[in-house]
Amino acid sequence: MSAERFYRLGILGDERARKSLSPRMHGHVLAKHGLQGVYVALPTPPELVGQAVAGVRAMDGLNVTVPHKAAVIEFLDELAPLAQAIGAVNTIINQGGRLIGDNTDAGGFLDALAHGGFNPAGKTALVLGAGGASRALLWALKSAGCARVLLSARRDQAAQALAADFGAQALAWAAIEDACPAAELLVNATAASSPAEAPELARRILALPLPAGGLTLDINYGRADNFWKAAALARDRAFSDGLAMLALQARRSFYLWTGLDIPAGDYFEALEDYHA
Repeated sequence: MSAERFYRLGILGDERARKSLSPRMHGHVLAKHGLQGVYVALPTPPELVGQAVAGVRAMDGLNVTVPHKAAVIEFLDELAPLAQAIGAVNTIINQGGRLIGDNTDAGGFLDALAHGGFNPAGKTALVLGAGGASRALLWALKSAGCARVLLSARRDQAAQALAADFGAQALAWAAIEDACPAAELLVNATAASSPAEAPELARRILALPLPAGGLTLDINYGRADNFWKAAALARDRAFSDGLAMLALQARRSFYLWTGLDIPAGDYFEALEDYHA
């Protein structure tokens, strides 16, 4: 690969951007493939999002993370069809001065399912949590031919509205146990993964009547004591945390910026010694 071009890349979010693993992954890939460039974290308060996006015109592109994935849209020149359908942007590409918003979360999620040996076509999925990340998950599951997509969250009204947007079925938070025996795929899109974060939720998840042989995927990562993993292993299910999705969506973003199809293993390699 040529080292002549200098890539200017980064990630836009709130203060949590400082802890992102994206600079680590993309920095590793740039170095491994002899590419000149930088990938930096840009923690930005909501009132400065427009100015931050304007600065992308001097860069090749940005990732966008919480809580700015919807807020950046009004400052872009164009949305790719996928970002338009999902209603969220996690990747901005500078194409000759025009800023294009796209979404690699959905593709990264499907790649993570495949990495975990799970094909959602014809299956039943239960997604817990109705935050911004769930938009990409629901779109991905429906597009992949998932036969039944159930969505539940503590905020029942938010779950109902989001389910309606993507043709999913809203399920009352109090009734998730009823759906579990059919849930071949369980996805955690809430913010909690360790008992210390949500003791009551942990006790409930550990008691869920999940079927054996499915997959539980937690979009969070970095929790050494993960109750979603414990619940999966207790039911003889496969488990995957958010590192796979993080790496695989990053690979897709890098391709959109550079046109370079980097092996997925290079992104996983960057995370091999990661410890929260």
